[in-house]
Amino acid sequence: MDEFSSRDIPYHHLKGNEIHGLGDLVPPFAPDKPAVIRVSLVDEGAHAALLRLAEMPVAVCRFLENELPRLNKICAAQKRRLILTADHGLSLTRTGLSHGQGGVFERAIFCVEWG
Repeated sequence: MDEFSSRDIPYHHLKGNEIHGLGDLVPPFAPDKPAVIRVSLVDEGAHAALLRLAEMPVAVCRFLENELPRLNKICAAQKRRLILTADHGLSLTRTGLSHGQGGVFERAIFCVEWG
């Protein structure tokens, strides 16, 4: 977050299960600089044992179906790229879901870009 702040890049952290959509929660984007929106739906759901592994794909799909069209419309109107990525993945261990321990799935970074 300090790096974003030092570069004057707006950073917004949302849980992803708010009643209102991202379009209502995030202020308008400045057209001349990037913005970062972090959604911690899966991460917080895993840590709080609110989402089971089998429920995560459905939760992510539901979130993306609701939010991507709105974000893509905003980005298209401003002629900016929309990039969706993850910081790391999850590994299934004997004790449950894990992340940050360097497993093969945690090293694969998902990234999609709309131009």
